[in-house]
Amino acid sequence: MCHRHTFAERRLCPVLAALFLLAGPARLHGQAAEPARQQPGKWNLKPIRWSSDFPADARPRLTQAINEIVAVLRKTQTLAQPRGFDVNVDTHAEWHDLDNQLETGQPKYTAADISVELVSKTGGQPLATIGIRVNDLSLFAGWEAGHGVSEADAGARFLNDPPEPFEMRGEWPVYHDSSERESWVVMTRAKVPVFAPVPRERYLRYEIAETQKVNGRQMATLKPPPSNDPQVVAAWKEAQRRMAEIRQTFDQSKAAIQKQLDALNQQLAGATASDRQAPTYFSNPNPTENGTIEFLQRGDPDAKAVVYRNRALMNDRLPRGTPQILTIRVDSGDEAPELASQLEKELEWAALEKTVVSAP
Repeated sequence: MCHRHTFAERRLCPVLAALFLLAGPARLHGQAAEPARQQPGKWNLKPIRWSSDFPADARPRLTQAINEIVAVLRKTQTLAQPRGFDVNVDTHAEWHDLDNQLETGQPKYTAADISVELVSKTGGQPLATIGIRVNDLSLFAGWEAGHGVSEADAGARFLNDPPEPFEMRGEWPVYHDSSERESWVVMTRAKVPVFAPVPRERYLRYEIAETQKVNGRQMATLKPPPSNDPQVVAAWKEAQRRMAEIRQTFDQSKAAIQKQLDALNQQLAGATASDRQAPTYFSNPNPTENGTIEFLQRGDPDAKAVVYRNRALMNDRLPRGTPQILTIRVDSGDEAPELASQLEKELEWAALEKTVVSAP
């Protein structure tokens, strides 16, 4: 009782009593009703969003694949009967190449980005996210090192030293993206390497094409000042006064670029057939002081490979809309940091693999 306590303790008694009265009903109410984390959740599947250029004849097959993937996810223990969260599924289907490029000379494929969010019943914040991409290897964006320029590989992105798998999930490699914050499991129908080497000739032709673009630029003409503002007019007059100096600097730069272009063309012309087909390795992608690319051999110190996404991953004879590549990522939100590992253990990876490997 309060009269048996010290003065300071007696001052706290009314506060403690009030807290007891406030906490008591809440505790009883909590016993009568399920906590928020136990409230049944539901699945919310949004209609597939199709890009305007998506081939109509490929929609049925890709729709089937998306439904098969979602069906696998619904069998996961945590997701089968969600508690404390809703499962929101949003899917966007596009028509692009393996680099996720829309404007390119590369073969295009039907692709989908399936986002599955576990959204808390209380705060509406994602507790975890499962991202699944179909026929899309854009996770390797960030290692760009040029692009193809020939008719055969126009627009194909070259990658400079892309990551090796940092672990394996069974027979499937797990890659980090360029930020090293996201991990993706990569499943492919074709049993071929994810990357193919860029021959030296292709890389040289890219460098020559880019240098030609720079060399073709002309010096801009000095137009009248755009306003009568005294500062603008003064700057324009200063540019006029220094025009000879500016043109001399421009001409010197053009001469240096032309020298580099000549050196690159000579390097290509002097390359043997075996040199032209040799895989590209270097430590510096830029031309040296003499204007040429210093190629290295695999295993040399600081040698980095230049590759592109292997086209043999895709079988063009299969019906459009057939899933041939799956990339899968599982992330947890701040409120449930352990949920991602739990989902990864529960996911039926073999069934996901079957949607790609055994797809008709």
